[in-house]
Amino acid sequence: MSNENITKNVSLRSSLVMKVILGVILGLMITSLISEVLIKVFLSSFIGGVAGLIVSNLVSFAITTLVIVLIVRVLVIKRISEISVAIQQASKGDLTVQIQDKTKDEIGHLTTSFNIMIRNINSVIEKANDTSTHVTTYSEELKISTEQSSESVNQISIAVQEIASSSDEQVNKILDLEQLSQLVVAEMSSVTSSIQSVYQLANETNDQANSGIELIEQTISKMSLIETSVKESSEIINSLGDKSKEISQIVSLITSIAEQTNLLALNASIEAARAGEAGKGFAVVAEEVRKLAEGSGEAAGSISKLITEIQKETISAVSSIKNGTAVVEEGTTMVNKSGEAFNHIVQYVHEISEQSKSVNSRSLEVNEKAKKTREIIGVISSGTEQVSSSVQIVAASVEEQAASNEEIASSAELLSQGANGLKKEMNKFIVK
Repeated sequence: MSNENITKNVSLRSSLVMKVILGVILGLMITSLISEVLIKVFLSSFIGGVAGLIVSNLVSFAITTLVIVLIVRVLVIKRISEISVAIQQASKGDLTVQIQDKTKDEIGHLTTSFNIMIRNINSVIEKANDTSTHVTTYSEELKISTEQSSESVNQISIAVQEIASSSDEQVNKILDLEQLSQLVVAEMSSVTSSIQSVYQLANETNDQANSGIELIEQTISKMSLIETSVKESSEIINSLGDKSKEISQIVSLITSIAEQTNLLALNASIEAARAGEAGKGFAVVAEEVRKLAEGSGEAAGSISKLITEIQKETISAVSSIKNGTAVVEEGTTMVNKSGEAFNHIVQYVHEISEQSKSVNSRSLEVNEKAKKTREIIGVISSGTEQVSSSVQIVAASVEEQAASNEEIASSAELLSQGANGLKKEMNKFIVK
């Protein structure tokens, strides 16, 4: 029960006491008036005049006074004395006092109300003691919790300050990273452009290599035809050499026949000379035959010389053709090897072209990813700046919380002191 309720109950009890006292006084006055009237009537019947009136008044006054004294003593003063003693004990802090009065009149109600009030105050004091004890305990716990909270808040403040410092560093690093990502994107764009140029150049090289391989294939075909023609020419010249040998043999035979014919003509001339006149005609024929034989011999010699020169030229031509054939074969071999090498080159160029195509595609993807990375870094940078701002706000809030904790600790200390003071005041009362 609160102090306001206690005060209200005390006021009600005091008002009730005043009403009882006024009622008693009013009753005594009415009794006195009735007694006075009766006495006047009684005395006026025995004593007449002024003396009777005086005597009756004196007797009435005495009776009234006696009645009042008796009534007040019996009904009021004694019981009020008990109430006064009890109130004095209660005012000194003894809340164990109780008035033993079981009457049903107003004073009985007053004593009952007093006893109830004392019991209520007793209960209030006990609850106040318990409450002050709990308040003291809770205030101490609150003080300890507040101190621990203050330490935690201080640690949080330090951590938040470190986070704020770290977030500022991260913001700076992310800004540097954003600038670096922009440079990377620019470099990737340049690399992508270069790779596209390489890809175009590889395609052009591939086209030129394909054209070159076609030319080499045509050259190989032409060299094969040349080799075939040279071989055929070599065979023809070799055949001519063989024919020249046969002609040389025939010329040798003709020369031999011409020599034998010339010898026969000479023998015939000798025999014709021996025959004389009979042999003159035969001598003429023999001379003609000799001349023919000499002409045939000279012609055979000329033919032999020509055949010899032809054979020499044929041998030289055969040798040249053999050398040419060897050169053509070597050229064909080299062209074939060049063709094979060019085929490898074409394959390599094709692979380079395909790889350039793949690298170009990958570089485009990397470029796009680099752009997206730059955008993401931009978003992270913005978010980090917001986080840094939020951390600063949190740091300010933590400082405010620390100040609030200090105020709470101070209030808890004051509350503890007030509770201890209240408990000391409550200990002045004697309760059950």
